[in-house]
Amino acid sequence: MSTSEHGYNFRNAVAQLAGQEVQKTPLLPVYEAIHNSIQAIQLADRDEGEIRVEFIRDEGDMDPKRIVEIRVSDNGIGFTKENLGSFGELFSDYKKKKYNCKGIGRLAYFALFYKVHIKSVFEENEKLFLLDEVVTENNFYDLPDVQAQEVSDIAVQTSITLTGVNPSLSDLLKILPGTLKNDLTQHFLPSLLSIKNIKIKISDDEEYYLDENVKDVTQDDPVVVGKSVFDVYHLKNRAPRNASHKVILSADGRSVKEKALHFLPAGKIGENDDRFYLNTVVISDYLNGKLNHQRTDFNIPKTKSLAKDEPDLESIYGVVTEKARSYTQDNIKQFEDIQDKLIKKVFEDLPHLAFLEEDSQVKKGLKLGDDANVVKDAYVKRFAEKQVESFNYVKVITKKYESNEIPNFDEFRKESLGKLEEGMKLNHAPLVSYVKYRDFVLGLYDKLLEKRDDDKYQPEKVLHDLLFPSKTSSDDCSGDYFNHNLWLIDDRYAVYDYVASDLKEYQISGDEYEAKDKRYDIFAAYKDPIGAEHNVFIVELKRTSDPLSEDNDPVRQIVQYAERIMDGKLLHHDGKRINVSDNTQYFGLVLCDVHNNYFRNTMVRRHSLKERPDSRSYHSVLLQNRLFLEVMNYENLLEIARARNKVFIDKLNYK
Repeated sequence: MSTSEHGYNFRNAVAQLAGQEVQKTPLLPVYEAIHNSIQAIQLADRDEGEIRVEFIRDEGDMDPKRIVEIRVSDNGIGFTKENLGSFGELFSDYKKKKYNCKGIGRLAYFALFYKVHIKSVFEENEKLFLLDEVVTENNFYDLPDVQAQEVSDIAVQTSITLTGVNPSLSDLLKILPGTLKNDLTQHFLPSLLSIKNIKIKISDDEEYYLDENVKDVTQDDPVVVGKSVFDVYHLKNRAPRNASHKVILSADGRSVKEKALHFLPAGKIGENDDRFYLNTVVISDYLNGKLNHQRTDFNIPKTKSLAKDEPDLESIYGVVTEKARSYTQDNIKQFEDIQDKLIKKVFEDLPHLAFLEEDSQVKKGLKLGDDANVVKDAYVKRFAEKQVESFNYVKVITKKYESNEIPNFDEFRKESLGKLEEGMKLNHAPLVSYVKYRDFVLGLYDKLLEKRDDDKYQPEKVLHDLLFPSKTSSDDCSGDYFNHNLWLIDDRYAVYDYVASDLKEYQISGDEYEAKDKRYDIFAAYKDPIGAEHNVFIVELKRTSDPLSEDNDPVRQIVQYAERIMDGKLLHHDGKRINVSDNTQYFGLVLCDVHNNYFRNTMVRRHSLKERPDSRSYHSVLLQNRLFLEVMNYENLLEIARARNKVFIDKLNYK
């Protein structure tokens, strides 16, 4: 029966409660089966328990060979009538009180496998019974009615065999034996640390016990976050590969969530034979109670919660990371000395950053072993962040005191003087950060001109957005230099009265929509230095992959746009936004492939375009000397922008 008496559709339950989690964590069915075995041994109160996990691979497959069958055996309590009834009931609360089980773990089996073969010899009422049943989605809900047979002289033993891999998911089980070993060890670290009377033996391309790699464990003093206590263990992981330094948050005997210990170098720490990756494991009743249904994450806020004394992930990771830092102090002394020298060199080369020497946040964010460039970039980035904080604070405080008729100077001094003094330290060299920003944009632009891995160029929109965000205007996009990059074309256009990007005429003018409205790639209006009218600047972009033709002629488009503006199409109803007259000058820029055959054979002649000596740009004067037009390819625009900014970048030593 695939639907329960409560109306639960089995296949839907599998898909919704376990399907996505299994695709993210293909070993989830194995984890669930082993955890069930651990609990079965604990329920049987065995002095010594052993779990055996066998992985059967497709020997005809190429490496890594697919896992096609998994068998988990134990000497636990077995499938008693109560256990069997619980297995065949969704959301069973049979083990909830003792083990915080959610009653849905075995759904992970059926998310990846079609069949689960249960073979269990168990003792009940001083008699031995054998249950031998193959479970599928069709008989899942019938399990409580299955009758075990009475037997004798057979050892108590239970095995779960997962077979019949879902073909559409079979590639998830192409797992290297070494990766499998590492993943199993990492996941069961909490159980291996806390349970000493149960051995877990793995049989794959080799046989081994999971606790072989779990040595050199040190229990640290517990930490308190909010009102909850967290036990901390430091494990020296000596795995030769596929390992890293990290904090592991665990619950119910399993590793659930990890975060890298970024302050440590990428490789092992320690000396000679005592080299290891640090794995700091956190165990807590609080974490046990916050585990989600799939047991793959916690229902804990990421940052500080409004709830009083409620721990958050950021705070937990923070205090545990400090524990890890203290534990590794002797092992990382050499790395810290090197890092301190690199930081000192940054302040020598860039003295305007020296006030950040007391900023512990930057140093904490660095990884031991980071090279000089990484260290420098971290401080430059922090400087830029502090600039933004300072600028925003000045805006806020200015508005606050402008709103009062008589500012209270004592209040101002107490609340704001410290912030403003910090701003003074920042603002004596704001140009440095902005030039660094331009250097980054030029490099990004260069990258965007390259072909992608699929041998295609970036779409026009990507380059468009780099110049000015599409579907926006200066009404909703700040004129701050960090919000657009019109300086790539010419610094004059970075200072505008109004800009529209990828908008139609009715959106610019505020008039009613008309079907014939044209869409402008970039339209800008800026004041004539010697007159009251606006000058107009129009950009039309055509990507190299977009062939030019009679119907796709960007020069003709700009001419038409200019004519429509002359006819008052963009005159705003209040007369303020765009003020054009017979004296208005129009400047047009076309970015396209100037080596295109249609461009050379037709457009050059049709629009009287004159070729410049570089052979990559053209110019013309149209509409009775009112429209000055430039046509060039994207690479030429990049070279010109680099030339204009070269002296700043070179002098500030950013190359």
